[in-house]
Amino acid sequence: MAWIFSDLWLEGGLEELKQSLEMLQAARQEIVLVHVLSREELNPRLSGDLRLIDIELGTGKEVAITGKILEKYMAALERYTEGISRYCNERGIRYVIAPCDQSLETGIFETLRKTGAIGV
Repeated sequence: MAWIFSDLWLEGGLEELKQSLEMLQAARQEIVLVHVLSREELNPRLSGDLRLIDIELGTGKEVAITGKILEKYMAALERYTEGISRYCNERGIRYVIAPCDQSLETGIFETLRKTGAIGV
């Protein structure tokens, strides 16, 4: 069994993820994909002129956040997570979104429950 915990913000997007998952399935792994996102990523409350910093790369970008920009972001996030969910369902991969602000104990229990690995 392979458990993958990731924010899934991959440079190659969904195609890169698919390749990785297909390799694990070829090795006959049962996969649980846990998509870890912050509450701010799930429901951003930003506004105004900001400099957003990529914590992994250390690069930044100047942006002007408006209601329209947030709507586009939310639509893009929904398309991305729906694409992952659809792909995982088609391949028998358990997929769950786990907000990272939960305690480890709660997060693991909720993830196990949501993926059907445990009852109630």
